[in-house]
Amino acid sequence: MTTWFRAHYEDEGLWLYVEADEEGWAARQVEVRGQGSRPMAAASLVEVVHLRDYVDLAAMGRHGRQYGVLAGGSMDGWQDQPTHRRSLRRRSSSC
Repeated sequence: MTTWFRAHYEDEGLWLYVEADEEGWAARQVEVRGQGSRPMAAASLVEVVHLRDYVDLAAMGRHGRQYGVLAGGSMDGWQDQPTHRRSLRRRSSSC
């Protein structure tokens, strides 16, 4: 089951939004910072795997510098983070 959660790091002014796949690994993540909610990173596992399989390491590096790096490893353990972590529910939409 795909899950979504967010975490707030007040001292850094950072909101982290993560979509974890059925196995608990980060599939997508967005980092938003500051009062203006400026996106700092937006990474996708699908894009990273595509770059790894079909392009070279230099392209992967450019992509990482432009869009940020996807969290590595399982998202297990986030459940134990302080209360600023919250699970999100997917909203149904007719769009």
